[in-house]
Amino acid sequence: MEKSSNKAKQQLNVLCNAGAGAVEASRQMAKHETSPIRIMRIERGLTQQGMSDLLHIPKRTIEDWEQGRREPPEYVVKLIAYRLKDYSPHQ
Repeated sequence: MEKSSNKAKQQLNVLCNAGAGAVEASRQMAKHETSPIRIMRIERGLTQQGMSDLLHIPKRTIEDWEQGRREPPEYVVKLIAYRLKDYSPHQ
């Protein structure tokens, strides 16, 4: 038990020494690359503004989801996927 506690403290110290900015940037970059919202948007050839207009979601909210500043609830991701399922840019 003592060893795992020391390991956790060491990991915390590494994160603290890396600086909050570096940790936050890493977290946001990882989420940005894997954002399901971003993937769905790009696959359908939509811009953030185009997706905003189509779904009546503020552009800033889409930006926040894609950049990892906020995370959409799972049901919202499913609703967006359902709405975009048959989307064609020529509609």
